[in-house]
Amino acid sequence: DGRHRISRDREVFWALIQMHAANQELIVDLDRVIAYMCKLQPSEFVMVSFSVELDRFIRKRHAELRHQRQKAESMGGSIEYAQELAFVSSFVQHMNHVLLTCEEARSVRELLKNCVGENGNSEHDRQRCRIF
Repeated sequence: DGRHRISRDREVFWALIQMHAANQELIVDLDRVIAYMCKLQPSEFVMVSFSVELDRFIRKRHAELRHQRQKAESMGGSIEYAQELAFVSSFVQHMNHVLLTCEEARSVRELLKNCVGENGNSEHDRQRCRIF
């Protein structure tokens, strides 16, 4: 499978998250974009990369908002996190839809199918058990 030899740069994942966060109508069919990315790269890499970059996004945004909140509170105002949480929740729902329904994510479903509990004695099986 040639997809395993493609560059593993996660900057495109970060850029898509930033773009989608700025304007959620800009990418009309996010499910299709995620599924297509699973055709270009191993779906495990796509799902993990989006997860890592979403975590990075929310941590960065949380720090920015905490700073803004401190400023606003000193001036008698407030800053809420609801918009960021709604965005991340929506993005994760799109990822879950792809994971559960798209053919492109079949390899992730197969990997997850028996990942809880040992199925064999190999090191790979022991590593999969430690994930959970």
